Amino acid sequence: MKITYLHIYGFGKWQHLELHLENGNFPVMVGDNEAGKSTLRKFLLFMLFGLPPKQREYYQPKTGGPIGGRIALLLEEGEKVMVERVHDRHNGAAVCRMSNGEVKDESFLQSLIGMERGSYEAIFSFEASDLTDIHHIEKQDLGETLLNVGLTGSTQINETEKKLEQKLAERFKPHGKKPAINRRLEKIDKSAKQLREMEQEEASYQQLKEEQRELKAKMEELRKEKTSIQEVLFRQQRLLQVKGLVTSYHQHANAAEVYPENFPIEGKERLTAIKEQLLPLESERQLIIESLHETEQKLDELQSRQLPEESRLKLDELIEKMPPVEDLMRNNESLKSRVRQIETRIDHGLEDLAIDLTMDELEAYDFPFYLEEEWNQAAKQEESLEQEEERLITKESRLTAEETHAKQRHTALEEALLPEQVYRDYTGDLEAYEQRQRYEGQDDSDILSAIMENRSQQAKKMFVLTIGLSAAGILAAWLLSSVPIAIFAGLMLLGGFYIYKQSSGDIPESGKNPAGSLLSHEQYQSVRNKVDRHEEALYQLKHLNEELQRLAVERMKTEEQKQAFTSRRERLDWMLEEHRRNYPFLKDMESGHWFKLYHALKPLKEKYREYQEAVKEMDAVEQELHSYGNQVERFLTEIGWEWKGNQISAQLSELSYISDQSKEIITNLRQYEKQKEELEDRLKRVDTRMIPYQRERQILLEQGGVETEQEFLQLDHFVAKARDHSQKQKELQRQLSATLKQEDVQEYHVFEAVPDYQQLERDTIEQQKMQEALEAEQEGVRQQLADIHSRLAQLEDAEQFSHKRYRLQAERDELHEEAREWAVLQTAYQLLSRTKEIYQHSYLPEVLNRATGWFDKLTNGQYKRVYFHPEEGKLQIEAASGWKFDASELSRGTADQLYIALRLSLSAVLSRKERLPFFIDDAFVHFDHTRTSVMMEILDEMSKQHQVFLFTTRKELAEGTNESRAIKLEDQIAGEFA
Repeated sequence: MKITYLHIYGFGKWQHLELHLENGNFPVMVGDNEAGKSTLRKFLLFMLFGLPPKQREYYQPKTGGPIGGRIALLLEEGEKVMVERVHDRHNGAAVCRMSNGEVKDESFLQSLIGMERGSYEAIFSFEASDLTDIHHIEKQDLGETLLNVGLTGSTQINETEKKLEQKLAERFKPHGKKPAINRRLEKIDKSAKQLREMEQEEASYQQLKEEQRELKAKMEELRKEKTSIQEVLFRQQRLLQVKGLVTSYHQHANAAEVYPENFPIEGKERLTAIKEQLLPLESERQLIIESLHETEQKLDELQSRQLPEESRLKLDELIEKMPPVEDLMRNNESLKSRVRQIETRIDHGLEDLAIDLTMDELEAYDFPFYLEEEWNQAAKQEESLEQEEERLITKESRLTAEETHAKQRHTALEEALLPEQVYRDYTGDLEAYEQRQRYEGQDDSDILSAIMENRSQQAKKMFVLTIGLSAAGILAAWLLSSVPIAIFAGLMLLGGFYIYKQSSGDIPESGKNPAGSLLSHEQYQSVRNKVDRHEEALYQLKHLNEELQRLAVERMKTEEQKQAFTSRRERLDWMLEEHRRNYPFLKDMESGHWFKLYHALKPLKEKYREYQEAVKEMDAVEQELHSYGNQVERFLTEIGWEWKGNQISAQLSELSYISDQSKEIITNLRQYEKQKEELEDRLKRVDTRMIPYQRERQILLEQGGVETEQEFLQLDHFVAKARDHSQKQKELQRQLSATLKQEDVQEYHVFEAVPDYQQLERDTIEQQKMQEALEAEQEGVRQQLADIHSRLAQLEDAEQFSHKRYRLQAERDELHEEAREWAVLQTAYQLLSRTKEIYQHSYLPEVLNRATGWFDKLTNGQYKRVYFHPEEGKLQIEAASGWKFDASELSRGTADQLYIALRLSLSAVLSRKERLPFFIDDAFVHFDHTRTSVMMEILDEMSKQHQVFLFTTRKELAEGTNESRAIKLEDQIAGEFA
């Protein structure tokens, strides 16, 4: 699988970034810190495996927009798949589009990858932080950790195994005392022994329980006997407490006299109440009669003032028309005001516009809908042409300045070049010096052959560079129509060909000593600096020629834009003049204001139409008002009514006054008629209400056997005293019945005669003595119960016996749970060990074999072999000298190199089945120049089998390897930071 294209919609710092990766299997992403390298790597992992919603939101671009993108995958069989993943679509799942148009889901993508994200990152991705984690591992654990890296690519296997061992040791050891299960077993044995000792005391415990039951039974008998005595004592004490009530009862019973049984109860009060009810009714009856006489007089007066029936009908008809007439009047005033307002607004609007246009002339012009767009476009074109003119002037000035600057730099660089012969002499001296250093001690013929081969290659490179520069110069001469540049390019081509022929055919003059050089070390450094400056000037001249070519193309485009601008300017001027002929008031106004003027005139035109409609409506309203005023005048004349003023408002006022008076008379007539009916009805009701009271008063006198009210009141006084004694006697009887029980009343004959209270007091004292004796006996039994209870408490220690038994069972349950957890951990530990053994036999030999070669290169041949020692179960490293080392004995830098060799080897072995892209994020940033070069060679080799992505800040890593393709993130025009 290979990633051939990526497009980031939005992800962290990146937005709208496109990269084409079809060429080469080894793209190198170069950028400074915070340039977005790690974000780009995380984007690729996100596209392959996705992220949870919360983690996706973390990469929301600061300027908004979607989170996600798409990548193109090239499969082993040559088929292409486009994968798209967006945060808010399909719940963040991938959508895969095949080359035949078929669409597949997330499961298809995961089946292509063949593993989950954790395994992928452990095998096909690593970064500088992985090396930092290695440095934090204890020395004695380093070898085991590196072995696990060779097995699975992860450093966490060793940590997991150590944690399992620690948790197993914390729970149980065969001969330990501190682990939890060991402590639990010891505690259970101790609790079982204590429980057996307590069971031996259970026999004496049962005997004491039997004695306790017998004493409780005796205590219950004493309680019942005491309760019986207390009941008798309570009856006697209650009777003594009501002694005063009993005495009063018998006194009132003796004082009660005989009185007439049929005399009305509360006769005086009832007679007084009847009189109080009759008195206001009699007063009310007199008032009603007087009010009825006054009402009849007012009715006669109102009937004489009422209008005839025919006049009332005409009045009602005119009054019925008044609301519409009033609406017409208000509408008329509103229309007048509206006409004045519209006229004023139109005049003010025209004055504010300050154009040569009056209200009458406004009617002559039309403003169709398309005129708005034409004037708007004219204003925009005018503004656009002004901006374009300014931009062209600025651009032309900038081009002139850039061309001047480029020509000055070109002249300065040409002056800085060495003469061709001097440059050739210098390079020959430098080459001779370097060959003397390189071939010192070798045969002269071998040195001569090497020198010739080296010079031939350099001559070819120089000739190719000259051809490229000449081609650029010829293209620039054609674009700029510059003959000098064309002549210079031709001379450069001839000079390059001459140098190539000379370099290819020359033989070193020092034939006897080809590697000889007359330069000292200091002279060599001086000449090297001059040659470097010369070559740097040549390199800058190449780029400067390209810059001049770009400026020439831009100059041609600018001239074309100026011609297009002139044509557009002429068309716009003709259109503006046409509009000024059709609308003369535009003559002195700039076209930029026409669009606003249209929006100002359009409402004024509408207002003028509204003004005309309002005038017509106002004339119609005034005609209707005049017709109604004539009708009102005829009616007022008929009824002989005098009025002042002929205005419709004054006539309406008179008409309303007459109508109000007529309505008021009719309303008063109805009110007084209704009032008369109500007074007559009230009089009847008062007479009816007085009849029961008069009848009740007569019945009271007959029941008392008297004829007058005076005789009735004297007899009532006598009966009231007798009834008071009888009432008090009954009240005392109710109190005694509520206080004493029925059996007490019957036993002591309370209501027949006064009981013998002296004998009752003697009986009470005797009962109290019996009660005290029973209480003393109860106290003795209670003390015995307390003693037995104390002995039982000592045996069972409150709930100690049952509590011990419960805790023993609980501890056994907890032991069972801890044992189950220990068994689970033991099973996991054994499975992990077995899995490691399987991997050791399946993958490890091949991984270590490949890692040996790369480790040998990285250490410059210091270590020749990396292998697994089956007896000791750990990694061994064999040095070139034959000595063998454990991984824990390696230095920090050597351990880093071994870690990288193992990681690369594991991915290379597994990539034979799954050729997945490999991500490296500055993983060897601390390597020196030599080891970095070796590392790049290894990655070149890996990239032949599967794609390798390198993210780094070191720009030199992208140079010097044919397989790599440098991508400078800061130069990506298609991408931009969020």
